[in-house]
Amino acid sequence: MASPPSRAATTAANPWNGRVRTAYTGAMRTRTRNWLLGSGAFLLLLLAGLFVMGRASRAQRPKLSPAVLNRAEEPPCPDAPAAQGEGRASPRASWTGIAGVRLEVCGLAGSPPATLLVDPYVTRHSYPELALFPVDADAATLARAFPRADIILVGHSHHDHLGDVPEVARRTGATVVGTETTCALAVQMGLPPAQCRVLRDGQLLRMGPFEVEAVAHPHGRTVLGVPFPGEVAPSGEPGTVRLPRGWEMKMGGALAFIVRVEGRTLYHQGSAGLSDAQLERVRGLKPDVAFLGLGLRQNTPDYEARLLGALQPKHVWAVHHDDFFGPVLGDEVPLLSGVDLPAFEREVAARVSPTALVTRRPFERWTLPPPSVPPPLP
Repeated sequence: MASPPSRAATTAANPWNGRVRTAYTGAMRTRTRNWLLGSGAFLLLLLAGLFVMGRASRAQRPKLSPAVLNRAEEPPCPDAPAAQGEGRASPRASWTGIAGVRLEVCGLAGSPPATLLVDPYVTRHSYPELALFPVDADAATLARAFPRADIILVGHSHHDHLGDVPEVARRTGATVVGTETTCALAVQMGLPPAQCRVLRDGQLLRMGPFEVEAVAHPHGRTVLGVPFPGEVAPSGEPGTVRLPRGWEMKMGGALAFIVRVEGRTLYHQGSAGLSDAQLERVRGLKPDVAFLGLGLRQNTPDYEARLLGALQPKHVWAVHHDDFFGPVLGDEVPLLSGVDLPAFEREVAARVSPTALVTRRPFERWTLPPPSVPPPLP
């Protein structure tokens, strides 16, 4: 059987074959080069646009409206007792945006209140900022919003929970409490290591009038899973400050907190994931107030029914329902995409009571109701 003719022989017999092949190859190379150049130019334009939007977002600081900032600076203890023996003023709570909560226990008139913060974050970075810039803190706004803190609880280590914490703690001297990842990132961001305490599931911490118990629970899920999962280990380079990008702030495990203060029991859960083990831990807790995160709850089956049924709270306060990717936080709260706040309010009214829901403007203080059980004698 005769072998097929070689390419050289075929080209010699019909030179047009070689010319067509050469022209086709050249055209494909030109098309590929043009595609690469066009894609590169598009990416450069996209990055330039993100950079411009990120700088514009930073120029919009502070991300708290003047009314909210003025409210944050109001005196915390207008009815503090004037003399020993008159007892303490009732603790006050306020929602500070996203998952943030501030608890203040007033002592004598003229003395600063004992202050516990959970997830204080007001810088409110936009998507472009998180994509291109380190997670910095708006120090001037934080100094006005959080002039005092003794203890700062961090539910997990994403930027909207931990991003502002090192700055607040450095300025106030507060002790930061969270997971190993929280402490590793906080130290990397400039917090002295001695100011961070790791608290694991079931462990207790007592500081001043506050007793804190950690409850491990899952983070809420998007359709793609948990955002930025994983952990961050200590850098091994103490004293070296490096601000991470948003995607470098791994979740690192999520904690809810049971806080007992002045005979009251409070429960704070900043992310809407649930586990059977967690629900058994808190079953029958009956907190005076439950601060419940709403973001991503639509992806947790029967979130309200399961959590409210286990906790049996007396009052419920919605947190982590506002859009924290850039908009200014004012009295008209911009809602996070997918959050159905009216549906949550209906669930609370049906499963707890029509008067159980606490609604306050950002940084507006609410005096906690008297404890149902008297506090133990000293």
